[in-house]
Amino acid sequence: MRSDDELATETIELARQLLMTALADETRVERRRRERLGTLLEDPNGRELILALTDEVMRIDDRRVQAQRFADTVSRYPTGAMGALDGLLLRVGAKVAPRLPRLVMPLVVRRIEAETRGIVLPADDPALAKHIARRSADGFGLNINPLGEAILSDADADTRLDTLVRTIDRSDVDYVSVKISSIGRSNGSASDFVCCIGLASPRRPRPS
Repeated sequence: MRSDDELATETIELARQLLMTALADETRVERRRRERLGTLLEDPNGRELILALTDEVMRIDDRRVQAQRFADTVSRYPTGAMGALDGLLLRVGAKVAPRLPRLVMPLVVRRIEAETRGIVLPADDPALAKHIARRSADGFGLNINPLGEAILSDADADTRLDTLVRTIDRSDVDYVSVKISSIGRSNGSASDFVCCIGLASPRRPRPS
């Protein structure tokens, strides 16, 4: 039986090999995108900005509400980690968006999707099913982490719970990340959280 130290060493070596393989296949565009995201993630405000944009702003369908949330998010998390030009465009967009939401927000959404491509994936089929199948064929398992941890209302909590249960029920999904605070109602108590654990935790075996 291998020791914990041996398992840790093997895990580190596997991670190193996976990283080297990923970097070897990386295109110039992917490298620039990774470097931009890496710089943002190293900055505390930059990290919070990315999370808020993908977890809150992108989930809002109403353009006016979305524009106001975008402006508030940029104001709440100022960061110099984006570079001079991108930072200027972000701030100008945040100022103009509440005045011209139907013009500005589609451009904002398109840019966020472009910058997070390969990291944030479509949650709906057939795109998700195709991605899971492709990674499975390569010998990789996936830990699915549905976005939407920021609970904006009780309706959001119900939608989030439904999404998690449907994801767990999928025959092609092995692992699902669940943050308990993201499925409790916005004004819920600890008992609400326990109920959610009972619904979302069991992993049904795959059919033989």
